[in-house]
Amino acid sequence: MQYWIENAVDRAVVDWKKDLEGMDCWDSVWWQMEILLEDVLGISDDDRKSLPRLDQDIDQYLCTATLDQFHQWMQGRIGMCLERYKNGIPVREPAKQFYGLLQWTDEAEHKFVQSCREASQKFCNEYWQFVNLDAVIFPPDFLSNLKDFNEVRLMRIGPSPSLEENGNGIGFWANKGAAEKLAGRGLAHFSGFLKRSWRSNDILWGRMDGLRHIVISLLAPDEIDKLRKDEQLKLKISANLKAMGGMCKLIREVFPDSPLQSQQQLADFFEQLLSPGDEPLGGDKEAQKAILRKNLNLLVEMGQLEVLYDELPEVLRDAAAQQSEWNSFQRRATRAAPPNSRTADRDPGFLSPVGYVDPSLVAFYAESELTALTAEWKRNAASGPKSTPIGKYFEQNYQIANEGVERGLPPLVAAQYVTHSALVANNCVLGALKRPLRDRVTSNPIYKLGVRLPLRLSHGLLGIWIRGPKTLAITFTFLVTAALVAWTIAFFWRTELFKDAKLWTWALLVFLPLVLLLLGCFFVWFLWTKTDYWLQNRRMRRAGVPQ
Repeated sequence: MQYWIENAVDRAVVDWKKDLEGMDCWDSVWWQMEILLEDVLGISDDDRKSLPRLDQDIDQYLCTATLDQFHQWMQGRIGMCLERYKNGIPVREPAKQFYGLLQWTDEAEHKFVQSCREASQKFCNEYWQFVNLDAVIFPPDFLSNLKDFNEVRLMRIGPSPSLEENGNGIGFWANKGAAEKLAGRGLAHFSGFLKRSWRSNDILWGRMDGLRHIVISLLAPDEIDKLRKDEQLKLKISANLKAMGGMCKLIREVFPDSPLQSQQQLADFFEQLLSPGDEPLGGDKEAQKAILRKNLNLLVEMGQLEVLYDELPEVLRDAAAQQSEWNSFQRRATRAAPPNSRTADRDPGFLSPVGYVDPSLVAFYAESELTALTAEWKRNAASGPKSTPIGKYFEQNYQIANEGVERGLPPLVAAQYVTHSALVANNCVLGALKRPLRDRVTSNPIYKLGVRLPLRLSHGLLGIWIRGPKTLAITFTFLVTAALVAWTIAFFWRTELFKDAKLWTWALLVFLPLVLLLLGCFFVWFLWTKTDYWLQNRRMRRAGVPQ
């Protein structure tokens, strides 16, 4: 009907070019369109005989043959109206009492809705309240140009524990929150940029907490109730499982590293859930809740165990790689840290080796240790995910997030981060200045000697102390300190030296430190480029490896 009404309006000859002004012109158009629609939609007694009878069953007046007949009738009616008004629509007063096709379709709709009352009361209620509903939905729909009205359910995925009615959580670290899990919360949530293992730890927890929230949302009690009452869905799932080799095979493919006992227990639960009947878990509501809670927790733990096998070695690998870059290695605690404590145990610190340790050797050693450790973790006959070796280690000994900025970084590395941040801030300030002003600032001796030189010098010295041999660091620090002391004396006592001292004094206090500094830089560069080669040969000679 909508199609034919729009067709008639588009093809009708409406005279809007009359000698009229303003609203009179649009009033004339309005009257012509109203008369056209009255003739198109109006129903006479003869027309009623051509329309489907509403006193019949719905299947009779909504069948394909009846709808095709109505379509042809509308086509002929539109053709006659357009032929009648091909030279224009005469202006006349419309009928006061009007009954047309729209009223007839409303009656057909009401009868159809009444027939659906027993099947869906919700559908009927929404139909009767359509006018009120449309008054609320249509304006934002029209203005926002929305095309889809599917329901969107929001779900917050975060480190907060998912507590049950009894106060117990689900999964690993069930009752712990963001303070115990995440390492990047310090320094206004920017501490994760300071250490690679902290970022890996937060990624690990992102996967584990995301898995926990998704599983809990998909296996909510209302979803389980729908599954238990839908026999057709049960039969379809059972048929698909049979084609895939059964529930046990699917569980082993999804959770290959979980204990066999846990795999069998989860498979039995899902098979029981898919069994025929409305109450496959029994009639007792409290017993059903306990079974669902137990197996939901098992499913989350098995999924998180697979995440641990993937992500935990990466956390340890990143920690070893960065400590080798720092040339400073974290030692074990001599006593156990109190539970839920960040600062009580200060024992774990960083120790630097006597010489320089080749990062490639550290990476090789760490990789071999992680390979052996992963193989040892997978050789188990535990009764549950938390009883596995990796589960016990993660529950009892894993403390990456508890390190904190004050314990998780070597002092020299923290100092270098500060100097590096100062250099970045200096470049940002200079970049914000206009070019003439920036050139004047950078060429000023006060800026060169008071800002740029101390920042670069301290950053470079810290880098040598962190990554270089101690002999190299001590030598270079001594040369730089001696040169700075000599230049300071020459600057503050320049008047006395200029009056009483001879030329060799100036050479001793000014030019000699400069020469020593240049020689020291050359010495540092030479040792730095040869350190890896010398140390590797020395280790090979001590190990008895032929050259």
